[in-house]
Amino acid sequence: MAYTSTDLSVLAYANGYTLWHYKSSADAQATIAAANYFNGATDMVRVGDTVLVQDSGNDITVMRVSANSGGVVTLVYTPTQSAANVDTSGATLTDLETEVNEIKAALRTAHIIAG
Repeated sequence: MAYTSTDLSVLAYANGYTLWHYKSSADAQATIAAANYFNGATDMVRVGDTVLVQDSGNDITVMRVSANSGGVVTLVYTPTQSAANVDTSGATLTDLETEVNEIKAALRTAHIIAG
């Protein structure tokens, strides 16, 4: 299948940062993580935004917008199923911990998780 704009929604927005939720009823994580999948969102997402991706099997993973230029959106995808998969985004552990804490705070603000 393909990216569907109506499946992308804002969970939280603050200070130029957006936490998105994308729910695909037809695509698996591997399809969603493929290059060019989110090109249709080029006018919506910004570098640094986070997308919580829920695939057709209801598995959820976190993706980060690492580039958005010339109609091409690139998301960094770090599968958790295998230690052989490595994040090559250049983010440090501190960067990732900060991002996770920001996501948790946004989810609390949106009353999605308790806290």
